[in-house]
Amino acid sequence: MPGYMRQSMQLIAILRRLRRGLRLVAYDALWGKREGRVSLEGGIRYDPGMRLLLERGVWLSRNGSFQGSGSVRIGAGTYVGSAFSIHCVGQISIGRKCLFGNNVSLVDNDHGIAVGRPMLDQPLAAAPIVVGDDCWLGEKATVLKGVTIGAGAVVAAGALVRADVPAGAIVAGVPARLVRMRDGAALPH
Repeated sequence: MPGYMRQSMQLIAILRRLRRGLRLVAYDALWGKREGRVSLEGGIRYDPGMRLLLERGVWLSRNGSFQGSGSVRIGAGTYVGSAFSIHCVGQISIGRKCLFGNNVSLVDNDHGIAVGRPMLDQPLAAAPIVVGDDCWLGEKATVLKGVTIGAGAVVAAGALVRADVPAGAIVAGVPARLVRMRDGAALPH
């Protein structure tokens, strides 16, 4: 049996365990690397073409989804609330000890909008998303392609993040705007 088929079969077995909400070791589906325990609640959906690395102590709540064919890494000790949506065709990296509320979305791509071509036939444009360590993304926050969220930043509930967020910043709104710094420092210009 070819190697890629064996990897696919191993991944299918892992996904079956994900659906049952079992506690697994952290697992790099592509390389078969294991690194400690992670917690996965039921109803998590995963596109088999995606490379997913969950580090030690990651907790994924129920009914979330990973869509696309890209590479997603979630750092150790991160908690992701229920009904999350991570759509990745490029790369998404989430730091350690992050907290994501329910219904948080990260999307590293969007469709072209050229006239004369049906929307479904438009090419995807992708750019990486990076979420630093110790970040909090509130309920229903959305992060779009090409965004870097600095370490220790807070994204308010319902915010739409389409530009970089400095480390230690608190942002809110649609689109997200800098509200203040967590340490009380003056706002950067």
